[in-house]
Amino acid sequence: MLSTSDTPVIEAFESALFKDKVQRLVTVVTRDTTSKKDTETIKYQVGDIVADPEGDVDVVISVLQESPQIFEAIGKVVELIRPKIYIPSRFGTRAEKASKVFPGLFDVKSNHSKSIRDGKLAVLGHQPPADLPDEISVQSGHITPAQVVKLWETRHNDKLEVKATIPKEQALTEAKADWTKNGFDYNKFFYYVNVLATQSLEGDFFSPR
Repeated sequence: MLSTSDTPVIEAFESALFKDKVQRLVTVVTRDTTSKKDTETIKYQVGDIVADPEGDVDVVISVLQESPQIFEAIGKVVELIRPKIYIPSRFGTRAEKASKVFPGLFDVKSNHSKSIRDGKLAVLGHQPPADLPDEISVQSGHITPAQVVKLWETRHNDKLEVKATIPKEQALTEAKADWTKNGFDYNKFFYYVNVLATQSLEGDFFSPR
């Protein structure tokens, strides 16, 4: 697994629900192991991953922050070691539909996934790969915006106050106008995602849960 920090994925591997199902050691490639300790399930590795084409890797999971440079490097590693399954960093956004509102917002992720698929990695499935759709939604845990706010308040020992409330239609109009005028601004990434979330009551922009 490629990681820059502790993540719920690592916690899941160590949980009672999944621990007995993990039959092989999970190697986490990260930048710093100062506060981390190897377990019978997890082994931490510092520094750049050594891609061994003769190795035997079942799954590569990436929870790294997205960027063209990072995705390019991961693509080369995946192409070299050719794992049975590769799981890129995604969090449920329907990239194609979201890009109709904010053109190109998730292109870096979509292009990365397409590049990996074009590499023709082996596919493990219960039906012929040709019959599988390009996009498969996998149901997992979910959290509401209100729960996110509550979690933030708990961890920061602070209180968030609602200063203004606007209709979702107005939020979308203002966001699209800002996008058209100023283009993509990484500092506004979560603003774009929040606007999409307000429009997504029927799962239009996010995978249904």
